[in-house]
Amino acid sequence: MGVIEGPPRGIVRAIGILNYIGKMIIFSTIMVAVPGTYALLKEILRNPHWFIDWIPIVSLVLFVFSFMMGSVFRELRLPSVILIIGSIGAFIIWLLDPLSLERISLLPIVFLSYSVFLVGLGYFLSNAYRVEMTLKLEEAIFVVALLWILIPPIVAVPVSLYLGIPFLDTWFESVNGMAGTGLTVFTGGPDHTGALVPTIEELPKPILLWRSFIQWIGGIGIVVFSMAVLSRPGLGVILLSQVEGRLERIEPSIRKTSVQMVKFYIFLTLISFLLLKIAGMSVFDAINHAFTGIATAGFSTKNNSIAGFNSISIEIAAMIVMFIGASNFYDMYKALRKPSFYFKSPEFKFLLSVTIIGTITGSYILYAYGGEDVYTAVRAAAFQVVSGATTTGFQSYNLSNAPTAFKILLTLLMLVGGSVFSTAGGIKIFRILVAFKALKEELRKITGPSGTVVSYRVGRYRLSEHDVVRAVIVIFLFIVFTNLGFIYASIRLAENFPSDNIYFDTVSAMTNIGLSTGVAGAALPADIKLLFMFLSTLGRIEILPMILLFYKLVSSISKK
Repeated sequence: MGVIEGPPRGIVRAIGILNYIGKMIIFSTIMVAVPGTYALLKEILRNPHWFIDWIPIVSLVLFVFSFMMGSVFRELRLPSVILIIGSIGAFIIWLLDPLSLERISLLPIVFLSYSVFLVGLGYFLSNAYRVEMTLKLEEAIFVVALLWILIPPIVAVPVSLYLGIPFLDTWFESVNGMAGTGLTVFTGGPDHTGALVPTIEELPKPILLWRSFIQWIGGIGIVVFSMAVLSRPGLGVILLSQVEGRLERIEPSIRKTSVQMVKFYIFLTLISFLLLKIAGMSVFDAINHAFTGIATAGFSTKNNSIAGFNSISIEIAAMIVMFIGASNFYDMYKALRKPSFYFKSPEFKFLLSVTIIGTITGSYILYAYGGEDVYTAVRAAAFQVVSGATTTGFQSYNLSNAPTAFKILLTLLMLVGGSVFSTAGGIKIFRILVAFKALKEELRKITGPSGTVVSYRVGRYRLSEHDVVRAVIVIFLFIVFTNLGFIYASIRLAENFPSDNIYFDTVSAMTNIGLSTGVAGAALPADIKLLFMFLSTLGRIEILPMILLFYKLVSSISKK
């Protein structure tokens, strides 16, 4: 290992950025290792002679996790080195056995071998040439944008290798998974190249777990999880977690905040699992929908999403889970000691109000214009409105032929989105409240006496004019990029889909929701898949980091 001393400042900072990216790649390995380990355990339980046939491949698991633990915790480095050496030796012996490949399913081999590769790549980037540096705000924004571009294709590779479908398809799934969008390519039939893509229910369970798990990790953020695990995260990682937009200080230090948030996130996931299991889901389905529900992400284990269960109790449980995921985590965390804190939140009041109003309005539309009876209209409207307002994307109703007025209603809810400091997407309720507050204060300033003092305060937040301007800019950019995406998608898809369906799915991509009218799917042209992937990533990191990334790239190219 080398330590850089005295090179140009630009090179030092570039290598420092690579160090941070390497650390995040190491932690992203968990998104491949967990489904791989699950596949391995399934094979072990199915094979009574697992000790003879499987102990070598178990070494892959030991290698990945011992390497990760040794990289994070100093006190575990010596035991980790011993385990690493032993696991490598066992794996080499296993590879030399000509019968080994006949004894094991290909899926755990692909996933766990790739996990080893990722750990090695991440360790190389973070340690081969190591520099001590603290990221500046501009660099942290740049790194976060870069991470959300790099990590999804990295974790998509083993799925493409195992299923034998084009990489763009699994990349599309990975981006929409990590961004919490929920649009899926696994709709069955040929894709843009003619390759046959399976339906969701045709996928092996480890692949289904991979889809759900990447949504769960992406919901709270890769950096926040890294912060919770790292014993000494450093100022750079702390700044990354703040830029990622999924962390608000609830403890004296950011480090303690991240630990408490991950614990709280796991607690909410367990609550979600219990609700869904009691409602009637199987253990496997409940785990997957708890992951994707609390992450307000929307992947399901059924082709028809929640509609595939045809259960009112499951729909009610899912609605509760979605509402929790879109609520402000700070408010819920404080409500553990003082329940009234949650109910006094302006974001909670807004979300509850639009849900009630939206359900009443949607029920009327489906009854009057959709030809549904009262019970079906209320049931379908309530679920779709909660799914849209929380930007989750679970579906219990076929939206492809729904009345246009109902799609417009859902589109407006999707654009607004959930709370800040939640897993929800969209513009966010808080920014909408800030915009209304700014309008109110501006009117008061115009109509009031000269020298009227303007006060920007929303709930517990006291805002500066800079905060207000930034909120308005993000709202403006959301609308601009959504409509630019719609224009391009309309040009390409107008012959195959009505305009309202194209606009609906474009908004769904931009707001990280995943509700679909049938536009998104395996058969989408490659350029539209890339467009939706771009919009999903843009919405997840809330536009400004991506703009900065492109600005830096264009600036560096123009200087050359």
